[in-house]
Amino acid sequence: MSDTNTNIPNASAADAFSKGCLVQLTVSAWTGRVKIPSASVLDRPGVDPAFVGAHKRLVDKEALAAPTKVGAAARAWLYDRSLPFPVPGAVFVPVTLIEQVDAKLDGFKCEFDDAANQFAADFDALREAASVALGPLFDENDYPDDVRERFGFSWRFVTLAPAGATQLVNPEIVERERAKFLNLMEEARSSAVGALRTKFAEVVDHLADKLSRDREDGKPQVFRDTLVSNAREFFETFGALNIADDRQIAALVERAKAVIDGVPDAQALRDDASLRAHVARRFGEVQAQLDTMLVDRPERKLRFGAAKPAAAESAQVAA
Repeated sequence: MSDTNTNIPNASAADAFSKGCLVQLTVSAWTGRVKIPSASVLDRPGVDPAFVGAHKRLVDKEALAAPTKVGAAARAWLYDRSLPFPVPGAVFVPVTLIEQVDAKLDGFKCEFDDAANQFAADFDALREAASVALGPLFDENDYPDDVRERFGFSWRFVTLAPAGATQLVNPEIVERERAKFLNLMEEARSSAVGALRTKFAEVVDHLADKLSRDREDGKPQVFRDTLVSNAREFFETFGALNIADDRQIAALVERAKAVIDGVPDAQALRDDASLRAHVARRFGEVQAQLDTMLVDRPERKLRFGAAKPAAAESAQVAA
């Protein structure tokens, strides 16, 4: 992947970005559908209702599930190892995670390309099946000549280096751009702190919720092994993501990590009610402290490790 260097106008901004770089991930896929002019077409005989609605579906939707799933998994994975940045389509990745991110995205690209190639190989048969299902609504012109070109998976790293000699002659322009950049950096720092606290809160909320609440039949909630592994993974990457040196949240993370370190695995929590209650209580204490630190407490919607909404025709990763 290629690097793009952008000058930083002062030393403090340069210091912040010596800790990492921006990543732009672009995933595109053929949507397999087009808008239909009127709902009246639903009344036409010989049209399968599963293929029409607000849009006309051009192929069986399950045929596009594989590449869409890989793209969503890649965006979710990158989200968990990055911080937001106030530039559309860009996220900030700490320097210690760059090689890992590059290698993992390369793996996602291989999976995506395999899925896209398989779809392209099946395309003629899918189009033939659609011609039957759509009946009079079938239009050959709705289908691209080379559907494989509609699928893409790429990323690039954007590095920011200290400013050298400026090419701008007008000093007023230099100062104006410098002020704009400093404001952008301050927004990025604030976003990094808030995002990291929110990510931590989501992990804590999910774990405490699963361990402290029983089902209606009185039995403990069912949970997957990822309940523990996701928490451990967050604790392992926290140090790299804490580029703003948020010491308040770091202290809480250490407390939560110490609790998880005392848990052999998720099965131990299932088997040992006293251990489950102990971990739930300790994470409840962490929750209480987080309540005092977060102005806008996040809803209990786990985003750590969860898939993001599927991409449309073309979408970029943004936190």
